[in-house]
Amino acid sequence: MNISFAHPLAFFGFLALGILLMIYFFKAKFQEKTISSLIFWVEEMNPSEGGRKKKPPTLPLIFFLETLIIALTVLAATGPWIPIQKNARFYSLILDDSFSMLAGGQKNHRQDAINFLKNELNNLSCSGIQVILAGNQPEIIANNLKSFQQIEKLLETDWNCFSSQSLISESIALALEFGGNRSRILVITDHPPDETPKDGRIRWISVGENIPNLAFTQALRSSTGENEKVLFEITNFASETKQTELKINIDGEEKKSSITVSPDQKLIFKYDLEPGKGLFSASISEDSLDFDNRISLVEVRKKPLPVILQISNPVLYDSLKKAIESTESAVILSDHPLMNSPTNPASIPSDNREKSGLALSGSFNPSPLLAFLDQKASEQNYLSNCWKVKFIQPENSKAFMGPFLLDKSHPICEGLSMNDCIWGAQEKLSLPGEPLIFLGDTPLMTINATNIFFQIYPEKSNLFLSPDWPILISNILDFRNESTPGPERKNLFLGSHLKLFFPGGKFDGVLLTPDKSSLSIKKSKNIVIASEANAKWQNKEEKVEITNSEILDNHEKLIFPKFPGIYNFQVENEEWNFAVNPCSPEESDLRKCSPGAWGNWTDDSSDRQKFSLSGILILLALILSMLHGWYVSKLSLGSGEFA
Repeated sequence: MNISFAHPLAFFGFLALGILLMIYFFKAKFQEKTISSLIFWVEEMNPSEGGRKKKPPTLPLIFFLETLIIALTVLAATGPWIPIQKNARFYSLILDDSFSMLAGGQKNHRQDAINFLKNELNNLSCSGIQVILAGNQPEIIANNLKSFQQIEKLLETDWNCFSSQSLISESIALALEFGGNRSRILVITDHPPDETPKDGRIRWISVGENIPNLAFTQALRSSTGENEKVLFEITNFASETKQTELKINIDGEEKKSSITVSPDQKLIFKYDLEPGKGLFSASISEDSLDFDNRISLVEVRKKPLPVILQISNPVLYDSLKKAIESTESAVILSDHPLMNSPTNPASIPSDNREKSGLALSGSFNPSPLLAFLDQKASEQNYLSNCWKVKFIQPENSKAFMGPFLLDKSHPICEGLSMNDCIWGAQEKLSLPGEPLIFLGDTPLMTINATNIFFQIYPEKSNLFLSPDWPILISNILDFRNESTPGPERKNLFLGSHLKLFFPGGKFDGVLLTPDKSSLSIKKSKNIVIASEANAKWQNKEEKVEITNSEILDNHEKLIFPKFPGIYNFQVENEEWNFAVNPCSPEESDLRKCSPGAWGNWTDDSSDRQKFSLSGILILLALILSMLHGWYVSKLSLGSGEFA
């Protein structure tokens, strides 16, 4: 039996036994005393008989009782314990979820990791295993798993390795927070750690391999006037020159060319696309990591914002029309309000049709999204997603030269100075909504949800002649255009989030993933949810996750696409595409990968369950103390003999 002591310094307490022995030694020592008479002596004490042997001193029973009490108390203070059985520890398994784990073809790093885990975890005694994916953000996908069979099923469905980075340090911090001080951590990745773990709690296993790789590391598409520009970059992460076949596909027209890339070279390609060109895609020959060998970019030019004018004041009408026509972000459908039915493109003025470039193409359904109205505008049933700018022209207005106060935090007031402006307005006229421009306690322009209110008397104002007027109208158009239905961005990188805007507050729609598998999106109270409870959408043998989140401003939804390719989003009669590309130089560079193991789990005594002997020793000491007290009281009541 192995006995350990928690406080071995307490053994110095046995020095008290020497003090006890000295007390009894001095008590039994012969002392000469002078007395007046022997009359009170019961009997004469005879000296010890002489001889060759010395008679040893005799100690009373009470001495041995006190010795045992001191010994038991000191032993209890040392904290003795004996091990019973080994503790079953809690383990955190951290898996690198970046796409570099897919390198190596069919026998990739991910598969090597699964084979390692099968051998490692089958013989592991544990109280539970927590699985954390180290991707674009740490994600706990399972808790308290007991066997490798459970983990293997989880890895087949949830460990896809589609992330553009691996936040392993953050995942370790999460594991330490949830696992407690007694947990152990196993990190599975494809590269060595920055520093070797030394705390005895972390094992770092790398299954990677240094493999040359050619990859797309940048992909951009921008709109400049009528044309669009495409820029992409191909990088050679190798020590030797690579040759590959580059395929360019523009709306189904494919072109092939052979390119040569020197070691560590970055080749940049630029293309000018004609108006109306949709999908642009590019690919290179397959290699050890095929995940980063293709890109897709969809058209980014937004459809012009359909607006209508119903303004009776000629000064205000002319200034609004000129300001709107000076921008490229809107098209005037007509000078009268449109009803619920979509506008016939043929009824749009020819100049505006030519400006839109989409009015007669069949891809543009010009229902009004913004209406400029005045007090004489007739009441119409506008579409629910049509915003309104209402001009109030009070006749008892005065001309004010400022100073004007602006809410600079709002996008509509961006770039406005209001210098040398004269504004005709009625003092202390109340307008609904939050003020954007005001003069003292008089609001001049306010916003209330999807309505913007102006109070201005054109004949007493020079605002329409100042540079602030086209800026103000352009800001209103851009502010409305940013909230038009569809995706906030058309081309994004893997790992970033995307904002979807829904038309008219209606949230029934379908999202088609890159393999064309579809799932419905519906609004439940204030949450947009997928048709499956966990909101994980099946994509071939992998998964694309779109997390649940609250709707922002009652018309937005955040999604987090986890797979590259073209997505198609459909709501009612509207349809939009957006592309996701895996451009990540850090993950495409496989030269940092190498196999190995770092750190060890400490197998110390803290791994075992303990049985403490201190309680038993204290109990025995208490029993002997009671016996000691009883014996002392008996002697004092008896013959009086103490020694």
